[in-house]
This record gives sequence, structure tokens and C-alpha cells, in this order.
Amino acid sequence: MRFRPAILLLTGLLCCLASTLCHAQRRLAVLVGSNHGLSTDGSELKYAEDDARELKEVLITVGAFAPEDVLVIAGQDSTAVAEALRQAQEKLAADGGEGMFLFFYSGHAGPDGLHPEGTIVDGATLRQQIEKMPARVRIGIIDGCHAGAIVRGKGTRSIAPFLAQEPLASGAAGTAWLLSAGHAEQAQETDEYRHSVFSFWLLSALKGAADTSGDGLVTLAEVWDYVRNGTVLTSTRTGMPQRPVWDINLTGTRDVSLTSLHLQGAISTSLELAAWGDYFIFTRSGRLVAEVHALLPGHWVALAPGHYLVRLLRAEDELLEAEVEVLRNSRTVLSPESMTAISYPRLARAKGHSNLTRHLPLVMLHCHRATLGGFGPHLGGGGAWAFLLDRWWVTPRLLAGASSLKLDDLKVSMVEMELAATLGYGWDLRWLVVRPQLTAGTILSHQKVSRDVGESFSRTALGGLLGIGAGLTFTPFTGPAVINLDLDGFVHGFRYQQSGGGTTISWSHSVRLILGFGYVL
Repeated sequence: MRFRPAILLLTGLLCCLASTLCHAQRRLAVLVGSNHGLSTDGSELKYAEDDARELKEVLITVGAFAPEDVLVIAGQDSTAVAEALRQAQEKLAADGGEGMFLFFYSGHAGPDGLHPEGTIVDGATLRQQIEKMPARVRIGIIDGCHAGAIVRGKGTRSIAPFLAQEPLASGAAGTAWLLSAGHAEQAQETDEYRHSVFSFWLLSALKGAADTSGDGLVTLAEVWDYVRNGTVLTSTRTGMPQRPVWDINLTGTRDVSLTSLHLQGAISTSLELAAWGDYFIFTRSGRLVAEVHALLPGHWVALAPGHYLVRLLRAEDELLEAEVEVLRNSRTVLSPESMTAISYPRLARAKGHSNLTRHLPLVMLHCHRATLGGFGPHLGGGGAWAFLLDRWWVTPRLLAGASSLKLDDLKVSMVEMELAATLGYGWDLRWLVVRPQLTAGTILSHQKVSRDVGESFSRTALGGLLGIGAGLTFTPFTGPAVINLDLDGFVHGFRYQQSGGGTTISWSHSVRLILGFGYVL
């Protein structure tokens, strides 16, 4: 208990600092998002306008921006952008020029500047306007360039960014530019994040993911480092590296605080990550809202109130998972002890799979005892493709096999083709997944009867199959390769056309063993 006064004092200091962040300076932002560009810019974007709208919510929630001081220009042309900048200039001038101004753009761009809604905002003019804003600190963030075939792009030609060529050392202009791509590179957006790649990492950073110091304050330097590393990490997965660049000219010895998890002297709505590690935070609908690489325990992330799915990556073949509810104006603590271990093979919702499904192709060998009296074991093989929907396994499969019967003067060979599907529910036991399952499908059976003396004949029948059993999936390897073992008891029936012209129905039951080898995609 002797540490309690010190903790209270530290909390008070942080709250005072946060209060200073909120009240000392007016903070004003113009946020522009445009899904449409010039006719030469290529395909239409999907998420640029959403980038601007969500950034507004973040700035108001944890950035100490008043709602009336955050102007969003979504789906409007250069005239609306110019008017917003004019209004911002008037407000800041009336406030004495001691505040902060932030300009953000997500959309198409080119060598001549920004291209909102098929119009042009001249790049050189824009830079002059922002750098002359009557504010102590001016920040420009541009997420726009060009793209390729894998993700929708933001422009058409490989060019150098129009605002900066290389990162510059600190100077004395009071302006910072953060730019989403470097020379001849592509600024990308993707369905995985439902945002532009650069903007997604920017939003995560401002929500607290970039707070590497653990003091609850997110500074410009922390944001830049986090956004740059995250953008490069994500873009290299697409085969088109995107390297953000910056142009910083700021005086003074203190860094600029952009957001804070201490608002008005109270803790904002947030999630505290009690252990270090790599966290992936999803909404209930499966949208990834933040990717946090927590270097220290106790990392905070600002989230809107609601229910979330959180995954903590622990090893290549396992992670921890929990559903949490984040309450308004409170700090929700998530500890590893409250999370469930999830084995890699059945993982359905890892970051990077917006359809919430993983896939497991399998090569199979199978054997079942005779389905008709006198026949030997039925041997064969085939393939399957398992869809791993969280705990549910849906596995269509195609199998083929043969068996035979030999009497004194008679030989009967039987070939079967089976198209079936299993529905299973899995329980993870670390290196083993246990699945009770149901099987249903159709079987095409062809019998050929050969006699030493007399006429030979053949017959073909289509039948049905219904079974119940259990499956085991072993994960003995360090990678995603697995060994699958299924044991099913089943019945099937056929309607045969007899050689004399009549028909007969044949029912049989059997037990099947299937050995599979697969690889989780």
C-alpha cells in the first residue's frame, strides 16, 4: 500500500497533462475523402471517404478536437476543399495563431496534386496554404498515389510524391508532412482492412496502438514510426512495397501529442492489454479495427463502446482469443488468463481473412469393410476440402474405391464413386482437434460379373449414404501441416436393375477408416 500515493500522484500528473492537451490550444482539422478521381486515375476507390469519417471520430474521441472544429469533406470537389481551408484559416487567425491545424486527404492523386471528385487541388498551392496556416503546429497527412492489380489504387502513374522527395531533418517551420508512399510506389487500399493501408495504420496508431512509452499519450514521432512500419509490413504482403516518407520542420524540444487516453482528467473508453504481444481486434461482424504490437504490458487502445473479438498471437500454431465488451467511459482490462487457447488448424478469423474462413485441402486414403456379403475390403483414395468456420468443420469430399468377390466360376468386381460432405464440431486439445461429425452423400456403384462359363453382365446404380462418426486432426508439426483421421459408421442403399429386367433394393452398413494429409491455408 505504500506505493499508492505515488500511483495517485502519477495519475494526477498524467491527467493534468491530458487536460493541458485538451484545453491549451484550439485544434482544428480538415479531413478530405474522395472515392472518385480523374478519368485517367483508374478504378474507383471504396474506402477513401470512410478513412476521413473514421478519423473524425478518433480525433474527437481521443484527440481533444471539438466536433465543430473537425470538418469532413467527403465526396466533394476542389471547390469544397478550398472553402474548408478558408474557413479554417479564419478560425485559427481569430484564435491568435496558437493552435494546431491538421489536414488529411485520402483519395486519388497525381503529379499535379490531389484529384477529389475529378477535379485538381494543385500540390504546390496546397503546401503553401497549409504551411501558412495561422497555427503553431501544422500537420499534413496525404494518403494518395497509385495502385496495381491486387488492390485498388490511388492514381495511375509511378511518380515521386509531389510534397516531398526525401525525409528532412528538423527545422524551424512548424510543419510536419506524413506521406503514404515514396518514389514510384503505390498507395493501396484493401478489403482486408476496409480502409486504405496507410490510413488503417494511422487510425490504429492514434487509438493508442502507437503508444510505445505506455504513458497514454500518442506523439507525432510514435505515430510516424508505427504507421511507417505497419504500412511496409502490410504492403510487402501484396508484392508491392509501400514506403511512407515524411517531411518534418518543427522547433522545440518537446514532441507533439496528437491523441491521449486521458481526457478531461478521466480515462476514456478504452481496452487495456495486460500482456505484451501482437493483438488483432475485430468487431462482431469480423472487421479488423486495430492491429496492436504491444511492447509492454498495460498497453491501452481507444475503442468505441461495444463487443469485440480479440486475438493475441502467441506462437505460429496457437493464439489466445476472447470476446470482450468495452463500456463507455471506462477501461476494460484483458488478461491472458481470461482468453481461450485456439489451435492453428481450426482458426477461422485470423487477421487477413475477411471472409472469416480458413481452408484445409486434404489428400485421403480410405478403407471400409465389405458392404455386400462375400466381398473383400473396399480400398481407395480421393480428396477433400475442409472449410473451417470457427468450431464448425464443413468438408466436401470425393472418394473412389474398389472391392471384389471371387467364387469357383464367378468373379464380381465393384467400383464406387462417392460424393459426400461431413459436418463436424471441433474441440481443441492443443495438438489434437476432436470432431464428432455427420456424413451424407451419394454413391455411384458399378458391378461387373464375370463367369468362366456363361454370359457376363454389369450393372450400375446410384444410391445414398448416411453416417455418423468422429474425426481427429493431429498437429504434430511446427507448421500448418496436419494429419487427419476419420472413423465413420454408415448405411447406404442402392436400387439395382437386375439382369432379368426387374429391380431390387440393396441395403448395407459398414465402418470406414479414412486417413488424410492436409495443409491449412
